Amino acid sequence: MDIYRLIDVLRSGKDSSFQDEIRGKKDFSINEITRLRKKYPDLPAGDLISLHKLRLRAEKKFSNADKFIFTDKSLQQATPEPAAEYHALKLKDYPRKADLCCGAGMDLIAMCDGKNKVTAVDLDPEILEIAKYNAKVRNIKNITFKCQKAEEFADKVDAVFCDPDRRIGNKRKIRPEDLSPNLYDLLKISKYNKNIMIKLSPAMNYSVIKTDVGFGLEFVSSGGELKEILLTLGSLKDKARKKAVIISSEGNISYLRSNDPGFKSVSEPGKYLYEPDPAVIRAGLIEQDAFKYKLNFINENIALLTSDFYREDMTGTWYRTEEQFPYNLRNLKKKLKEEKIGDLTVKTRGFHMTVEDLRKKLKPEGKNKKTIFIVRTGKSFEVFVIRRIDKQKHLNCVFQPEINRNENLKNRRR
Repeated sequence: MDIYRLIDVLRSGKDSSFQDEIRGKKDFSINEITRLRKKYPDLPAGDLISLHKLRLRAEKKFSNADKFIFTDKSLQQATPEPAAEYHALKLKDYPRKADLCCGAGMDLIAMCDGKNKVTAVDLDPEILEIAKYNAKVRNIKNITFKCQKAEEFADKVDAVFCDPDRRIGNKRKIRPEDLSPNLYDLLKISKYNKNIMIKLSPAMNYSVIKTDVGFGLEFVSSGGELKEILLTLGSLKDKARKKAVIISSEGNISYLRSNDPGFKSVSEPGKYLYEPDPAVIRAGLIEQDAFKYKLNFINENIALLTSDFYREDMTGTWYRTEEQFPYNLRNLKKKLKEEKIGDLTVKTRGFHMTVEDLRKKLKPEGKNKKTIFIVRTGKSFEVFVIRRIDKQKHLNCVFQPEINRNENLKNRRR
């Protein structure tokens, strides 16, 4: 993709007729691409089609995605809009801030409010041009762009955000030393700037991070999916060592912290099963979740809680138990056959087989649908036939309401 030519064409508006022809299309045959190239010989047809496909993919992550420029790698790396707005919310009180490894500029755009001064840094000059273009699309002007190494950034600012490259050679990297720049080189900028926030892969084993710099960890989920781990320093660090940040589909935010009280009480399964939000699980804050809402563990070593009462205001996933019986492969297979269950969803906790291997043994067949949860409850396994409870919305202020409901993330979008 020739980024410079593509930007020139988009800025000139010469592609308007071309865009009208491809609008709404998802697939392009070789004949169609050849036809477009012949009809528009002065335009980079291949690059415009590639950008069109990238924008369609980007619609899942951003509003106004059809106005931005991405490369495949920059789109994969880009922070989804809800998480980017949460970053901006944390940084809003810092007058001067920097976005290192700014990429296509999605975090950059979110943190620019038209008042504060922002410095955008990236080592790739083409990517920096994309960030400039995307910022201009949103009419953002208070940005200084610098092409340099993030780990050499020494400008005096009030806060720094960095999203280091986690995709080296088309492979995702999750070890601190494999990031680009690597985490330990990046932490050296704390010599010049104390307030730092670094985005890490949600799959990173954070226990292996070895540094003398005191840091906090925030585990951020959005729409029920764990998106990232934030390593925070200075005044960006929370009082708690670890914090779960749960962003609902409505943009409301809930918190749970490692210094919140917690307990672990094991009981027989109740009428409902409760699966904590992945941010809570990844942060290891299930005991705090259980204490807050007086839930019990089914097994003290398994991230699954239970209750006889359903609460709509919790951020995880609730299931209503419709049937429960001891696990036996032969009996379960027979039951599924008798009930003609072909559409079978299987979830397990503490089970000795993978879901794929179990499905091969069960061989579900039929027109009916069922969801089962196989759980180690003690020394044995129990099968729960369950029905997921779909909540209309997450209620705000579930844990500790630091963010006012009026500051809903969706209200921040321009």
